[in-house]
Amino acid sequence: MYRLIRFLLCSLMLLPVSNVRALSLEFVKDVQLDYKFGSSINLTANIPEASQFSWIILILQPEGQSSRQIEILPSLDGSVSINYDLTIDPLQPFARVYYWFELTDMLGVRFTTPSYWFDYLDNRYEWLSSETELFHIHWVDGADVFGQKVQEIATEGLKAATGFLPITPDFPISIYIYPNVDALQQALALTGQPWTAGHASPDIGVLLVSNGSQSSEMIEMERQIPHELMHVLEYQLAGASYSAIPAWLNEGLATSVELYPDPDLQRVLVDAQTSGSLLSISSLCDGFPQDAKTAQLAYAQSASFVNYLNGRFGTQIFTKLIENSASGQNCASAVNAAADVSLEQLEKDWIVATFTPQTPVNYGILAVIISLGVLLIVLMILLMRKRHSVARKLDD
Repeated sequence: MYRLIRFLLCSLMLLPVSNVRALSLEFVKDVQLDYKFGSSINLTANIPEASQFSWIILILQPEGQSSRQIEILPSLDGSVSINYDLTIDPLQPFARVYYWFELTDMLGVRFTTPSYWFDYLDNRYEWLSSETELFHIHWVDGADVFGQKVQEIATEGLKAATGFLPITPDFPISIYIYPNVDALQQALALTGQPWTAGHASPDIGVLLVSNGSQSSEMIEMERQIPHELMHVLEYQLAGASYSAIPAWLNEGLATSVELYPDPDLQRVLVDAQTSGSLLSISSLCDGFPQDAKTAQLAYAQSASFVNYLNGRFGTQIFTKLIENSASGQNCASAVNAAADVSLEQLEKDWIVATFTPQTPVNYGILAVIISLGVLLIVLMILLMRKRHSVARKLDD
């Protein structure tokens, strides 16, 4: 059988190589794949004519990541067994992973099998689902009403986010809700991504968030989901240059659209201004501090600065800033081109507008002044009437 195939191939040698690759020949059979999230991928297959090939590889192509090539050394009977260690080379969680085989024979002719795929879900959990055209919501614990509430929050969060960036993302957006922060942190740690309360993979349209306690879980959803949705819109606008967006703009926009803002941020901001420990906005262009306390201040300042820009220039400035950054302009240049004001001057203006104390209104004194004004008007009216009366008597 193989000799016949070789004869046919030799007669096709004058065809472009790409055409030869596209031949759908069943060299690989009985392909089976399973995985343990964050641990390993296990694949078995059978290549009956394995001895006729000089090189055989398995290619893994996860969405949002580069491909992996795994060399295959079949057994004498053609059986294949692969154990791929995900602790060494993690995959992006919840991404779709495509995989196929490439085989090169002794003449150097390469064959590519049809591709297979699987969704790299966190299969340590049984996920419940609520799906609409806009959002696919997945959660672990709770009744169907929970999914409906999250659908409503996601819709409101999207409205808030598009109020700042009028961008239409690719739908549906998948949202996976872990039962608590620790569970989410563990999942991200297993995939080499040390984020905490929430995380967006905007390139594949996946959000990972976490529940709080039963009493505050909706509050957490109202904070985390709009925040992560904003990152999806930012990516939609910036594309592959998403990482070029200044950190203060990226996180400031996301924090500003939270339906339930973190009440501690305002306190942190005021305390830093009082103690003279505000961070410079320019220092927040390339990233945020690593320690939690200073990072919280960075979030507070970024949100406040974004809101100041919104009040001064309107929301259209944010699209310009992201487009400027995506085009290759550095942080300062992107701001200057969008606002026609330097970042340094804008920071000074923000500080004055945000922290200059306003003269308090003394409502007691104001009431006295108003009363005196009314009394004066009454006296003037009475005086005018008296004069008018006297003038009429003189005329008579």
